[in-house]
Amino acid sequence: MEDFQKVLEKCRLSDMGFQGSKFTWTNGRTDNAFTQERLDRAVANAEWLSHFACSEVKVMARRNSDHNPLLLCFDGGGVRRRAGRPFHFEANWESYPDFKKEVGKSWRMKQRGENPLQNVHGKLQSCKRSILRWVKKTVHVTEDLIRSKTKKLEEIQGAEGDINLAAEQALMEEVNELLEQEETKWRQRAKENWLIHGDCNTKFFHACATQWRTSNTISQIVDGNGQA
Repeated sequence: MEDFQKVLEKCRLSDMGFQGSKFTWTNGRTDNAFTQERLDRAVANAEWLSHFACSEVKVMARRNSDHNPLLLCFDGGGVRRRAGRPFHFEANWESYPDFKKEVGKSWRMKQRGENPLQNVHGKLQSCKRSILRWVKKTVHVTEDLIRSKTKKLEEIQGAEGDINLAAEQALMEEVNELLEQEETKWRQRAKENWLIHGDCNTKFFHACATQWRTSNTISQIVDGNGQA
């Protein structure tokens, strides 16, 4: 610890503070030996803080570890979204029990096409509209559930005194199941198939998907003379 303290002093690193629970570790005991401590911290020097004055450290809810993860946030402003984004099938939709039923119901609807090709096109359009309504009603609600359940988990873990370990464990399992659906979505969007085991890293796959989308965007067409 003395050597670590010397490094902090030499590099002029100071504690950045935190938002959320003041504890970042627990021994998970259910008896009188139950203990919570703040063991994890984010540090930075004055120069870094001057460049990122709006940064903040958030203590997130722990799920599988006995440590709470720390999230370093930056004030990046709003995110612009493209209008008219084409319809894409998301692999994680199949994990919802009512998805196939919803698609089957739309596919069986009668169409008024003059030929088989028009009938197939009509069925596809009907399925698309049905899926979009289903996504708005079900998938978006799931995203809200992740936020609300994670907030409850943070409240339980940040409470003073003994923790209701049964409630904490139940919430952990629910959040993990919801996050697996999110991870499937971003794994597909990132077009990466090398994630088999390991830590969940939805943010990383989000970045991969964004990079892939950027590299496939046509911003202009240039003729043989180099004119746009």
